[in-house]
Amino acid sequence: MDRDKEQEIEVPVAGIDHPHDHQHHHHHGHHHHRSRQKKKRRSRNKILAFVMEHKMQLAGVAVALGILIFLVVLIFQETAANRKAMGALADGTGQTTPPLRQEVELTPLTVRLPWLPEEVELTGAPVRTLLEHDGSVTAGKLLESYRKENDRLDVGLPVELSFDVVSLPLGERVVDSRVDVWPEGEPDGKQSFGLGANRRSLSLTGLRTGATYRYEITVILSGDTEHTVGGTFRTAASPRILSVGGIRDVRDLGGWTTVSGKTLRQGLLYRGSELDGAVEDHLKITDTGRQEMLSRFGIRADLDLRDTGTGTNALGANVRHIYFGMPAFGGIFSEEGKAPVRQLFGTLADPDAYPVYLHDTYGVDRTGTACYLLQALLGVGEEDLIREYELSALAYETVDRTDLEDLTGVLMAYGGADLMENVELYLQSAGVTQDQIEAIRQIWLY
Repeated sequence: MDRDKEQEIEVPVAGIDHPHDHQHHHHHGHHHHRSRQKKKRRSRNKILAFVMEHKMQLAGVAVALGILIFLVVLIFQETAANRKAMGALADGTGQTTPPLRQEVELTPLTVRLPWLPEEVELTGAPVRTLLEHDGSVTAGKLLESYRKENDRLDVGLPVELSFDVVSLPLGERVVDSRVDVWPEGEPDGKQSFGLGANRRSLSLTGLRTGATYRYEITVILSGDTEHTVGGTFRTAASPRILSVGGIRDVRDLGGWTTVSGKTLRQGLLYRGSELDGAVEDHLKITDTGRQEMLSRFGIRADLDLRDTGTGTNALGANVRHIYFGMPAFGGIFSEEGKAPVRQLFGTLADPDAYPVYLHDTYGVDRTGTACYLLQALLGVGEEDLIREYELSALAYETVDRTDLEDLTGVLMAYGGADLMENVELYLQSAGVTQDQIEAIRQIWLY
């Protein structure tokens, strides 16, 4: 049949139809179509039989494959993140961004250092809001939205130091570690924190603002060897808000910049509420707070603006407790009001009195008036003086700048060229000597 077909192809007869051949090819085509379908069905049946017979093994393979794909994706993402952290993204200056953490090899171990931003913020959004507002509303009103989460906003932010021990010598383990921290150039101010064998993080509170700090991480191994690595970080310039157990509205009066560009030293005067709970029983310093005031801040004198005999010496016999009975705002212009001002500024002119804690009951009005006079004498501008006063709104809801603005108006009538000179003239009228004024500036300004 194949030969006949070949002949027909080789010698075709034009114009003649072959119905027999047409039917034969049509039938032959159906035969091949059914054969292909049978083969496909047999193939599918074999596949299904194989799957059913080995379904457990195939399920295991599928799970393993899924895990492998997940791990590949995870490794890819980690690698991409590391490339980014190690400086894959340019900062626009032609330089690359620094690594998030730097690994330092200290033979025979490797330590991954903490990562910190260029400047570490020690205050949150409420403080920035107070410093930037235009005075169109009261400070208390301005902070209402923040109080929905916490009525106490007089809390500074910590600096978080965390590190990792990446590798160790074979057979050794970490048995202890510590972190030492101190302001740059002041090794006598070093604070040491023991972390033990397993802890790798430290929360630092109460640091100075606008300051550079040094730190050292020491890791002690079971082989009785110590390995130390260190670094630096800088805190952003801002008010220094402090948290002391049991009392409110505590902050450092230093850190502000004067109109002439000088800076008030930090660590000299801390202002806040009463310590003994004599007027408000909830304002009573805790044992931990007392220890912090004595050992960390080194308070040597408790300058109490309340009346004589109110309360007790809450910081102990080694701290001078001096009563002043000083009035607030306009009360300082009477002869009775000038006497405690003269006594207070005489104390502030003594370098041996510092560091001091200055307070009345709440740490707002009388304390605010005394701090206003001191900072104005040192050359802090009027708007910053008001902002410093309004920081008490972090602890209380009823702080209004109006009384302080009125005080400024009375002082400006003394005839000086500016607020600093007018405050100086007022203090002289209260009996504060020029030598005392110069001594205060010498102590505070740099």
